[in-house]
Amino acid sequence: MILLQEFEDFNAALAFAEFLNTQGVGCIVEKVGDHGAVVLKDERTLKVAQVELARFLNEPNHSRYMFAPGTTDLRTEVRDLDGMSNRLRYGLQTLWEESGWLTRSVGIISILVFFATGFGASNSGLSHFEFFSSVDAMFGVELWRWVTPVFIHYLVAGLPLHILFNLMWWWELGGFVERFQSSKRLLLVFTIVAVVSNMAQFFSSGNNFGGLSGVVYGLLGYLWFYGRVYPASGVQLNPKVLSFMIAWLVICFTGFVGPVANAAHLGGLLTGSLLAIIFGGKDRSQELINE
Repeated sequence: MILLQEFEDFNAALAFAEFLNTQGVGCIVEKVGDHGAVVLKDERTLKVAQVELARFLNEPNHSRYMFAPGTTDLRTEVRDLDGMSNRLRYGLQTLWEESGWLTRSVGIISILVFFATGFGASNSGLSHFEFFSSVDAMFGVELWRWVTPVFIHYLVAGLPLHILFNLMWWWELGGFVERFQSSKRLLLVFTIVAVVSNMAQFFSSGNNFGGLSGVVYGLLGYLWFYGRVYPASGVQLNPKVLSFMIAWLVICFTGFVGPVANAAHLGGLLTGSLLAIIFGGKDRSQELINE
């Protein structure tokens, strides 16, 4: 979902949303007091909706936008965000609705492993998910260990900040790739970045590590360079997100925030960037062929 426009008048927001829905542009209205915000269900309809929005703002009283206030025969879902409980409920609902099966699965597995490992404190629990203990072990049968360290998370100062931070960014970046490209593409990027970032951290400090952050940085690099290699794709990473994540990467390398899987972060970022160059070039070439 993506915010299209906020209106001072809730009825104006509802009138415009009703019109969009009759035109096949799916949207909802979020109501806060007397105000309303029109939110699109599919980001791919943004350009069409923006054109219609400009028309509406120029002639809001046109008959095409008329509807009877208070009628129950509406196509538009209204989410009343007055009150913290409503905001939390709808926020979680939106988060779930926007995500694909892979985004959800990785999130659920991470949460289950977090509990199964005693919040990252149970050595016996961690032993089932940790990376290989030696190079020789990599040639054994426990192939899941190439990936499973990404599902391990620890408490930070007694709080679940590690898993919350990682899942937030996984849902944001991974969810974007799954929605606009495919589950298959996300699975491929996830697997390759997980393996490479885990290996990088192992050779840097051994197998006592865990977390999705290497994959998160891989997705950051992937989205960063994919849009550069294939501008017509419309993939554009928010500059503020990029600046924050790169700044955090540098801060972590200083050691100021304590022990962090820096090799996994850097390895993930470089791997994701390389994959973006490969896949972005491939997708751009395919588009030229189709033309």
